[in-house]
Amino acid sequence: MVKNYIVKNTTLGFSFQQKYIMRLFFMFSFLIGQTNFLDENTSLSTTVTFPKIQTSDYAQPPRIGRTGDFHTPELLGSFTSPSGLTAMDVAWDGTYYYVSHGGNTDNVYRYDEQFNQVDYQFVNIDSRGIVQHPVDGKLYMKNYYGEEFYRLNTEPFDGTAEFLFYLSGNYSQDMFTFSADGQYIFTHQNGLIKKYDFSTGELVESLTLDNGGTGGNGIAHTGQYLITCGGYDRLNAHNEQGNYIGEIVFPNQVYSNYGTPSYANGLCFTNTNDWFAWDIDDGMVTTSGCTDPYAENYNVDANVDDGSCTGYPDNGDYALSFDGVDDYVSIPGVTFGGDFTFLGYINFNSVDGNSNVFINGGGSNFIRLDNGGSGDDWNLGYNSQTGANHIGNSTLPFNEWSHVGVVRENGILSFYLNGQLDGQFEETNSNISFNTIGFRDGSWNGSLDGFSLWTVALSSESIQEYMVNTPLGSIPGLYASWDFNSGQGDILYDHSGNQNHGSIIGATWEGLAHQPILVPENYSTIQEGIDVAIDGDTIMVGPGTYIENIIINKNIILKSVQGAEATIIDGNNNGTVVMINQHSTSEYYGYPDIHADVVLDGFTIQGGNSTETDIPSGGIVIGVSNSIIKNCKIINNTSNDGGGVFAEGGSFIDCIVMNNSSNFEGGGIKMLSRGFSDFSSVSVEGWLIAKNTCGSGSGLFGQFEINKSTIVNNFGSTGLAPSGADAGPSFISNSIFYGNEVEGLGSDGAIVSYSLIEGGYNGTGNLDIVTVALNMYAQGLHPNLNFKNLDHIREIYERTTGMTVHERHPYGGDLVFTAFSGSHQDAIKKGMDLREKEGDSDQTLWQVPYLSIDPRDIGRNYEEIIRINSQSGKGGVAFILSREFGLDLPKAMHPEIGMLINAKADSESRELPAEDIHSIFKAEYLEKNNPLELISYDTTKNSGQEEICCLAKIKINGENKDLSGKGNGPINAFVQAMEKEGLKDFKLTDYRQHSIGEGSATESAAYVQLQTKVGRVAYGCGIDSSIEKSGLLALVSAFNRTR
Repeated sequence: MVKNYIVKNTTLGFSFQQKYIMRLFFMFSFLIGQTNFLDENTSLSTTVTFPKIQTSDYAQPPRIGRTGDFHTPELLGSFTSPSGLTAMDVAWDGTYYYVSHGGNTDNVYRYDEQFNQVDYQFVNIDSRGIVQHPVDGKLYMKNYYGEEFYRLNTEPFDGTAEFLFYLSGNYSQDMFTFSADGQYIFTHQNGLIKKYDFSTGELVESLTLDNGGTGGNGIAHTGQYLITCGGYDRLNAHNEQGNYIGEIVFPNQVYSNYGTPSYANGLCFTNTNDWFAWDIDDGMVTTSGCTDPYAENYNVDANVDDGSCTGYPDNGDYALSFDGVDDYVSIPGVTFGGDFTFLGYINFNSVDGNSNVFINGGGSNFIRLDNGGSGDDWNLGYNSQTGANHIGNSTLPFNEWSHVGVVRENGILSFYLNGQLDGQFEETNSNISFNTIGFRDGSWNGSLDGFSLWTVALSSESIQEYMVNTPLGSIPGLYASWDFNSGQGDILYDHSGNQNHGSIIGATWEGLAHQPILVPENYSTIQEGIDVAIDGDTIMVGPGTYIENIIINKNIILKSVQGAEATIIDGNNNGTVVMINQHSTSEYYGYPDIHADVVLDGFTIQGGNSTETDIPSGGIVIGVSNSIIKNCKIINNTSNDGGGVFAEGGSFIDCIVMNNSSNFEGGGIKMLSRGFSDFSSVSVEGWLIAKNTCGSGSGLFGQFEINKSTIVNNFGSTGLAPSGADAGPSFISNSIFYGNEVEGLGSDGAIVSYSLIEGGYNGTGNLDIVTVALNMYAQGLHPNLNFKNLDHIREIYERTTGMTVHERHPYGGDLVFTAFSGSHQDAIKKGMDLREKEGDSDQTLWQVPYLSIDPRDIGRNYEEIIRINSQSGKGGVAFILSREFGLDLPKAMHPEIGMLINAKADSESRELPAEDIHSIFKAEYLEKNNPLELISYDTTKNSGQEEICCLAKIKINGENKDLSGKGNGPINAFVQAMEKEGLKDFKLTDYRQHSIGEGSATESAAYVQLQTKVGRVAYGCGIDSSIEKSGLLALVSAFNRTR
């Protein structure tokens, strides 16, 4: 859901500080058939001199997906550990090797460069690991039992060690190493890496290695990669995020245990009771670049990632939809022991007791929605490994996107909802793990988008920034950033550069409307916003005057925040102000194969002047397209052709075109037909076109469809003139042409109806005073005529003239405020709902679709607005049931009842009044008692117990039965009782409840949706004075409707 329109420069977020980069080496602890691969000149007692290795000779780690970049390891020699002890780990301080051993000894042995034993000391910490720090050069040890961490004293080497801290939660026998920059400690056991802060010993995160850690606990760092055992004859290399890089294969099987691999002085060792030294250097050259094969700039030859990976698939704004059954995304496992941040967008369709976890780490680790154990209000929730449970303050809406955030900083857990703080809690002693988005056990039912995980606590300002902009690249603390915008395939791409890509299991892609581009918040000019937009984007422009000339060749919406009065685009007398669908050649018009459909909404377009160019119109030029211009003021523009607007297609709604001028044709608007059937005319509705001047066609020139518009006081040689031999007639309805320099339309051929044309014009219903006056009224111009009781005026007219007003006559007909079309009914219902929400008063702007005025203003009422026949939509039926009977049906239930009502209306070939609709609803949802009927029931709750017991008498298929069951609520207990009788072949997928009426007459209406094992889905409804009983009745209703 999150779209980033700001290009960020990224650099590698760290540098190597160690004195030199260590060379990769391998240590194994036991040789199987060791003499099988030694030649005749090699002896286990051979004395070998080990030369110092120069930095330029250091071997490099393998390349992604390859083996063989190292030659077959060459055995150099061996030596025997004292007293048959097993060598566990080795470190080199520049002068001596220090070797720790197994076998229940605390001794650390010291050897010279030729591996002659020099001395040893008893170091009383039962250590298995010993490692040189890459920055300070000192030696560090960790005890066998896992948690104690020490610095070994080597000057003098006297057996003493300084205790530093505990590594909390570390396993016994874990070996350790340092990160390349020395800031972290990595411990390892069987593929699980724990990362600690070297300065404090606090756990930072846990990582699960990809394709690694199949044997032993050893770990080493080459300066570039972490090395662990990958099997009996190989080692695996990973980056510091745990991502698999490659492997090194030995010529024969060797067995690794405990300390292997170790790394010191550029040599590789395997060991049991003896050490064996290997040379694995192949003189490779380091190649830096992008090592991620999913990235666009992947370099197959790179063996060192430089943080440059970019260009992951992005096909627009997408999200992932989860069915709540078995959909999830598997992500690389991570555990945060200290500060962390999670951010993401969620949109949930329905929630039951389980369908609420949207990111999870196994066990009790998850972030979810939580209702506190009961009710339909779902808030942000958090569960940790210790069982801590926290719930945010605010309820999240169903079927709407919400941005959520969870931040832990210094033991304080903070919740954020849409960028605002939503609760704080103390959470100091637990880890939180993540390895799954959407859970694995059928949890999340809805859509997810724009997830990111951080190893740091983000500020509220940063959270608000990343609500709008996707975090990309090596941002400090960013662990993973999944923007969900690939829109295809089964990989969820990580854009952090850490290659923490996810695997999509079952979840499906869904396209989204883009988040708006904000001007001037994101971009200082409108054109900059247009340049970065893609098809489908919305650009929201804040109030102000923008001195610029803009070009739009994309399918976008350009909309002001505060309307035309507050938002001005001024061309500064320097060419056309707005060009839509500019042709790529010197021609100024477009063609269908390149047309862009644009919505331009709520601007003043002024100061355009194209008289010095061959481009028409100073205000707006629209090439061939179906663009929409609405709620705009187009004023004070000058051109040679089409002063305010030049259009080859499109629709113009509720605009003012005034004080524009053209040297030739169309002072207000010129339409030029190009002969394309899809773009043959320009539609004008609700416009005021006034005081424009030109040589021809004073207000309008061309072929138009004009409705509910006023064209007055324009000056030119003609009024409305057609253009070109291929231009058809203009269609004019409910409009006024008056006071123009040329009386009337100025030309013949237009088809005119219900309009006021100065001087008269042939056509149906023209010069109807009611239509003229109320058209003016709809445009905010009071006609000073009293139509507050239009039905009474109509009655007098019909009685005195003996003529009947047509049922669809504007404003006065029986059906003028009636909608039969389903899409119209749905739109009107939404408009009515919004108006009621905003405050239904004369001070509230009337904006109900398909209704040009409020019917109450002329004495009409809402009873006639929606009427039901076989063509009606689901929204109309729901509107009737809500308005007349207080039944607020769930949105997902609308298609069910809509089809039932339409079928009835179709079979009887008539409209259905509200009472008939209600009767059908009751018969279908409230009165069905076959095969299941609830006769009576009783619920009890024992003191000190959470569960509720339900005892019920039912009739099933005509047979009376007694049921009993327990659950966490009445419905759940009744379902458990049905299951005991073998009646549960369904799952409950939705439950809603609301009240009907007020005071003592208040009733509860409940709605339950069930899905059977064979896939039948249906809602049921129950109404009762008891909330509890209404829910049970709804369940029984749904059960019967799925039979």
